[in-house]
Amino acid sequence: MRHSDGSFSEPAFRSAFREDIAQARETRGVEPLAVARDQRQVTNTISRELETVNYFENATAQNSSQFDVQNRLNRAGLSCAVTTASGQQVGGGYLLKGFYQTYVEDGENITYYETEEQLAQSMTTSLLTPNSSAERQELSATIYAPNATTHSIGIYRTADNVIYVAYVVC
Repeated sequence: MRHSDGSFSEPAFRSAFREDIAQARETRGVEPLAVARDQRQVTNTISRELETVNYFENATAQNSSQFDVQNRLNRAGLSCAVTTASGQQVGGGYLLKGFYQTYVEDGENITYYETEEQLAQSMTTSLLTPNSSAERQELSATIYAPNATTHSIGIYRTADNVIYVAYVVC
């Protein structure tokens, strides 16, 4: 959905993000995830804090327990654990950063997401595309785990259209 004033619609982004995850699970024969509204306060708080501490450019913050999503949910009295196909008990906490209606150059390419749907698709693709990282493969497995039943998306947008997302699968 393109807005003539350049504004960002959190509901449109959430809807597109959820739909992308649901489609990915469906292709694997797994039921869609229900929305865990009780977790949204925690994920929204984390997404705001990502910007506050400059998380993606700050190695100290990246190693801080402050951004351990499972720990934060537990402290809020919420439990979240998923057993992957390999039998490993994990919690799926994902931290993402994107740019809405902003040109970004990475040395080879220039990207520009004009709609919430395009940005959501870019972020979900990065979650669902396995790479060599064992951690990323484990996290992707969590999204596809048949016993994962809920998810929550926390979103924070800065004045210059940087979008921070804290996403959890339980």
